[in-house]
Amino acid sequence: MTKKTSYHSTNGNFTGKTVTESSGGHTKSTSYKATGSGLSRTIMGPGWKATSTTTTDPKGNTRTTKY
Repeated sequence: MTKKTSYHSTNGNFTGKTVTESSGGHTKSTSYKATGSGLSRTIMGPGWKATSTTTTDPKGNTRTTKY
């Protein structure tokens, strides 16, 4: 299994992240929105709230679930 995390920021503050896991041709990608304010959005690290999950099977079929 391979896991990759990409962080997104604006003006030095975290705005979100995407976590992608892949195994055996299946891929699951979950997007998160950063929560909190001030220092929690910078050096202390924000909280995270899942906003959507997209799964892709080996045939290329995708399914997206939004929260």
